[in-house]
Amino acid sequence: MKKAAFFDVDGTLVACQSQKKFSDFLFSEKILGVFHILVISCWFAGYRLGLLRSSIGMRRVFYRFLSFDSAERVNNLMIKAYQDLIRPALNLFLKERILGLKKQGYLIVLLSGTLQQFCNLIADEFGADQAFGTRLIVEDGHFRGKWEGDILEGEAKARFVKKYSKANDISLEQSIAYSDSSADLPLLEICGSSVAVNPDPALKTIAQSRSWEILNG
Repeated sequence: MKKAAFFDVDGTLVACQSQKKFSDFLFSEKILGVFHILVISCWFAGYRLGLLRSSIGMRRVFYRFLSFDSAERVNNLMIKAYQDLIRPALNLFLKERILGLKKQGYLIVLLSGTLQQFCNLIADEFGADQAFGTRLIVEDGHFRGKWEGDILEGEAKARFVKKYSKANDISLEQSIAYSDSSADLPLLEICGSSVAVNPDPALKTIAQSRSWEILNG
């Protein structure tokens, strides 16, 4: 059977919340208003503090707003936001770790609730084999606030990995999960090895109690 290294994206491979950075970028371009930026900022603060576990409500607000222009223009804005605000926050110290894992035969898989466009760009930077994020549905050339399938967070991320591993003949016992957040505990617990990367306080406590590797950088 094959083995994989599953990497969370926001907070793990990149030292920021990519969708928050995108909203900041849209605000700086005078596309996003004060109300939207306050709602999104409050949600991300609550998520980081562990007070919120579901992002569905915030996503509905934010993704509906992305219908302001064509999907093509929004995609171009995502690329610019990535280059200006997200790429500088990449945790490049993990590049060497990923290179080593690939040499050991691990499939490198990125998993995130962030937008698929950002996942693809980050996957290219780190040389990942596959990346799975939130795919927005295009209707009449615009994003309309809808997305395909489940948002990959919490239990949904673990369910996806189980299904993906079964379909691709991957042994979870031989696989590794990397994350910064206790919200990813369901994923971390189903893999044979788990690594906490710049962990939040809750995950740091869990990682120490279970003798998981902790990476800071």
